[in-house]
Amino acid sequence: MPRLKSWKWDSWAEAALDTQWIDRPVTIAVDTETTGLGFYDEPFAGQITWRRPSGNPGRNQGKASLRNWYFELSEDKAREAMRIILSNAEQWVFHNAKFDLQKLLLAGIIDEEMLGRVTIHDTQTQYALLDENGRKGLKDLAVRVLKYDDTIRVPYADKRKKEWPEVYREVSREKYLLDKTFRAMGLKKEDGFHLLPREVVVPYALKDTEFTLQLHEILYPQILGKDEALQRLYQSEIELQLVLLRMEADGFALDVPYVESKASEYGARVMEGLMGLVDLTGKADFNPNAPQQIMTALKKRGVSVENTQEATLAVIEDDFITALMQYRSDKKIHDYLAAIQRERRDELIHPNFNPTQARTGRMSSSKAKE
Repeated sequence: MPRLKSWKWDSWAEAALDTQWIDRPVTIAVDTETTGLGFYDEPFAGQITWRRPSGNPGRNQGKASLRNWYFELSEDKAREAMRIILSNAEQWVFHNAKFDLQKLLLAGIIDEEMLGRVTIHDTQTQYALLDENGRKGLKDLAVRVLKYDDTIRVPYADKRKKEWPEVYREVSREKYLLDKTFRAMGLKKEDGFHLLPREVVVPYALKDTEFTLQLHEILYPQILGKDEALQRLYQSEIELQLVLLRMEADGFALDVPYVESKASEYGARVMEGLMGLVDLTGKADFNPNAPQQIMTALKKRGVSVENTQEATLAVIEDDFITALMQYRSDKKIHDYLAAIQRERRDELIHPNFNPTQARTGRMSSSKAKE
């Protein structure tokens, strides 16, 4: 990769193309950096890593055999170069393939024809099949699986607990510098990586594809070394991601008047429920989401509980608990409806299905993508 501060995006793109014709890589790792996580947020950068033909795959290989390329996608030559490189490769490797494929399709870097003839791999899925309960974050896997040692120890605390012993975790130097820059600029990650200086973004971004390729070289042989059932399951999981990708792109049609009507109805029920709880407790500032306030209110009613979870409260007969449980039910439905209103575009909503996120193995869906 050329010197970072030269910012010669066209020259970098041309160098990537020239090098690809020399190396002719079959397998490349791919990643995107985006302006946000919403469905319509486009990638502002793309990264590709491949290994030179003479490279020696494996955990102990050096960096010398890796080719890393960064493409600033606001530049036409960079976009075209990335498209050509992707079209010439036989295998694309991602970490969380569905997300990056959606971004590449949205930006026109790839199309359905390319997607139909390439083999997709996903290191997140590979690791999930080998260790279903393990943490699947890319940076975490780099430290634990790749034994990446250019790390910094940072304090970690569980904010849900009042007291927590001093605990540290290892994070890559690139992630540490990225987080530090966000804080220094007064930004949150939700504001987008595109606002950060490129001298911070580029090294961080390139590490992602470098880690992804190295993980694939370690994890995929383990999949192949297992029984055929696991191999078939892996292929099914990849095919499922492509199905979900297209489902998300099509979106789900909404009956907008119905949603608006129900949101208004449940908004009123939530307010009525809150007023009822205020009357029962005699506290105008009662917060039904504060466990300590709930336990104090119950104690005044002669009821002692260890926690305020639904399973604990459901077996107790008390007017306050009945009202609280109804409030929680109404609030949950109202929150769902409000999120749908907030995240819809016209009469469509684009969900974000997560096949490997839940540790129980079930399908989950995180915040819908705008």
